[in-house]
Formats: sequence, structure tokens, C-alpha cells
Amino acid sequence: MSIESLKRRIHAITEPLKTMLVGRFHRIVNIELRSLTQDMNTKEYKPVLTKGQVIDCDFVGQGSTLDKRHFAVIWAADRKSEHIIVIPLTSKDRSGKAAPFSLGVIDALNPPGEEKDSIAKVNQPQSISRRSVHILRRKRIKEKGFPYVLIASSFKS
Repeated sequence: MSIESLKRRIHAITEPLKTMLVGRFHRIVNIELRSLTQDMNTKEYKPVLTKGQVIDCDFVGQGSTLDKRHFAVIWAADRKSEHIIVIPLTSKDRSGKAAPFSLGVIDALNPPGEEKDSIAKVNQPQSISRRSVHILRRKRIKEKGFPYVLIASSFKS
């Protein structure tokens, strides 16, 4: 593709698409600028992420895949790999769609006073970089908090 051809294609982009692409680019830059901590001896990444842990993450998708910050549950997280596998969560019940799996109410994901079920989009697992992860923590009095993890027995593979 020539520079002129690329310029013509960029000029043809609609305003809504420009807004979406700028937002996506902004997320990509933020993700790439985040640092990761890796133990040089063990080659393990810190903090440790575990199967069943509920996280908030920045998805960067194309087409109809997730393309925004969204809650997810970790399905697999090798301590020595930068990438993890997550299953996105939604509060929208789409009965009749492929593979819905209700996790019930997860307090940390609901605004005060609301009790919506969290539904795992098990038909949309995604591999993401650890740089995309925002760890959700439950608060305890006089403590920094601890990761929000679902019951491990629910996630046997």
C-alpha cells in the first residue's frame, strides 16, 4: 500500500470511526507503557495472578470482539508467561446466546445498592498481556486489600 493510498483511506474514515480508533490507540499506548515486574531468578511475574481471580482489564479488539475496559475472570495464568487467558464478564443476561454461565452476584462489580449477576462469556476467552490487567481488591480496615478471587472449585479445567 502506498502512502497516497493510505492517505485516501484515512481521509475516508467517518467521525464515529475516528473517535473509536483514537480511543483504541490510546488504550494500546497506555498498555504498552505499563511496566511489568519479573523476578530475574525465577522468571516469574509479580504480582501473582491466579485462576478464578476477578480483574478489570483493557481489551483492544477488532470487529465485534471486546474493545474497552471490562471485568474478566482469569482462566489460566502461567507465572512465567506475560500473557494470561481470561473470560470476560457481563451483567447483561443474553439467554439463548451461546454458552452463558452465571457466577451469581459479585459485590465488587456492582454499584452500591445493585445486585446484578455476573455472567461469564465462556464463548469468548481471550489471551491478554499482563500489562492490560487492573487488579480488583477487597478493602479491609487498616489493610491495603486482597485480590478478589472466586471459589477455585468452580474453575476446574
